[in-house]
Parts: sequence; structure tokens; C-alpha cells
Amino acid sequence: PISAMAGSEVGTGGKLNIALALDTTLSMEGTRMAGLTAAATDLVESVERADKGQGNAKIALVPFADYVRIDTSYDGEDWIDVAEDREVEWNTIDEANSTNCRQEGSGERQSTVCDDYVYTTHTATVTWIGCMGSRPDGLHKTGAFDGNPFKGVAGSSQCDIDYNLMIPLTNEFDEIEGAIEALTAKGRTYLPAGLQWAWRALEEESLFTDEKVDEESEVQNILVLMTDGSNTVNLGGEVDGFDGIYHWGTGDENYDRENADALTLEMCESIKAASIRLITVAYEVDDADTKTMLRTCASKGSDFYDAKDAAKLKTAFGKIGSGFSSVRLTQ
Repeated sequence: PISAMAGSEVGTGGKLNIALALDTTLSMEGTRMAGLTAAATDLVESVERADKGQGNAKIALVPFADYVRIDTSYDGEDWIDVAEDREVEWNTIDEANSTNCRQEGSGERQSTVCDDYVYTTHTATVTWIGCMGSRPDGLHKTGAFDGNPFKGVAGSSQCDIDYNLMIPLTNEFDEIEGAIEALTAKGRTYLPAGLQWAWRALEEESLFTDEKVDEESEVQNILVLMTDGSNTVNLGGEVDGFDGIYHWGTGDENYDRENADALTLEMCESIKAASIRLITVAYEVDDADTKTMLRTCASKGSDFYDAKDAAKLKTAFGKIGSGFSSVRLTQ
């Protein structure tokens, strides 16, 4: 005898606030970014289809590297403290006059190495362009404002006008899709930056003009964290007269990673304790410790995805998106 059985259950959908913290560091350049663009667009379209124009779902896009960059129009709000314009001086390698220069390493760890160096000195006035550092005194571990302004840093070693902009919660899905399509790869990996600002997008007291979906009825708050690699920087770097902390690292890669990983795990636990469902995705990650960390961060075992290539990332994001539908096939 032959028999068949199908089952369905009410999905985890309904009213949703979703923050997508997407790694857009230099190691994402090329085919990885193309894979992310396709997968993330599918996820947004799934949410849009499930919402059916009812306004029951909103999405925030939080591209991150060593910093998250927000719109400069927020300068002047009481929740932000922006570094003043200042003069900076820095050196770059003059490859034309240095000896035997070549590129070593790859992705975030690629650098120019020469046998003998000649440097060119530059000076400029730097101003805040939206790059967000960390607060001192342990406040970098929390998402809430609580009267302690977030720190807008200026003249960091990496973050510039080419960094992708964060988009707060919105149901303008076309805007999110357009921003995903335009994502570029730059910077180094600092997972706490993505977690911090995705968490802030989901805070009950919104910092931004777009409010969360009405919470008078049951609403899910979901944070999706996707990365293709390990932490490569940590807290480090201060400027006289400004108490914001830059993410320059210490120069010791092992120390930076160890401390950034510990902070990542601590923040994950705090986010979950705030009744936010945390979904994590490892995208072409080879490092076993990083995958273990991401698995630990996830709210439950099935909320961790190990996507070994672009096709599997598309599948993972497809499963995440389908989980927001009102009804889904289970067997």
C-alpha cells in the first residue's frame, strides 16, 4: 500500500519587525556580494508577499563592517554626540618611489608590502559623515539610549562616504531592495557594530522617525545576522576631547579577535534576553570557532544556518523568509 501525508502549521508570521545585519566587509567583494544581494532580495520579497500590503511588517537594513553608517540628518538629535571637525595627518606608501611593492594577503587582510618604503604625508579636515563608534564605560554593550548619547566618529582609518547607509525600520520594501542591490564591499569585520545597530532599530523607544509595527497585538522582533568571516578589529582608538571609542583595534589580531568574539557572545545573550529572536547565518565561513559562536548566538539550533556557498545562502534566506508566512508546509 502507498500512502502520503502532508502537514501545515501556523507560521511564525503575523506582525513583524525585522532587522537585517548584513556583513559588507571587503571580503564580501565579488561573487559573495552578488550571492548576498540575490538572497537578501528574495527574503525581502517573501516578507512583502506575506504582508500583502497590510502594513504588518517592517524591515531595517543594517549593513556593517568595522562601523555602521547612519544618515547625517540625525546630527542634532539628543541621542547622538558627534565628534567635532578636526585636522588630521596621515601617511600613505608612495609605491612609485618605494622598492619592490606588492600585494600580500587577501580580503580584509590584504596589504601593500615593499622592501623599502617611501611615504607621502597628507593633511585634511575631517568631518562626521555618519560613522558610528562605541560609547565608553561599558555602554557599548547595550542597545538602549537611556540618556547616554551614541557616538558619531570622524576621521576613522576606514569608514568614509563609500560605506553603506543603514535604513531604519520601514515598510517601503522597494527602498530596502534598492539599497540591497547597491551594497558595496568595504572595511573590516566587527560583528558587535552590526548587532548594536540592528538591536537599536528594534528598541521599543525608536531613535528614528520610522516607528515599529504597532505592538498592541502580538509582534515578533527578529534580528538576522549574516557574516562571511571572523572579527578582525576590536575597540581601540581615542581622540582628545571626544569620549567616543573608535574601532581601530590594537594591532594584535589575536587579542582583537578574542575580545571582539567575547563581546559578540555577550551581546547576543543580551539581545535574546530582550525578547528578540536572533537568527545567524555563516556565509562561506571556514573557521570552526566563528561558526560555533554564531550557532551559540542563535535563539535555537534551527535558527543557525551554515551556508557554504551562494546557492546555500539563497536557500537559507529562503527558509528564513518562508518562516514569516502565515501558513507553511512542514512535511
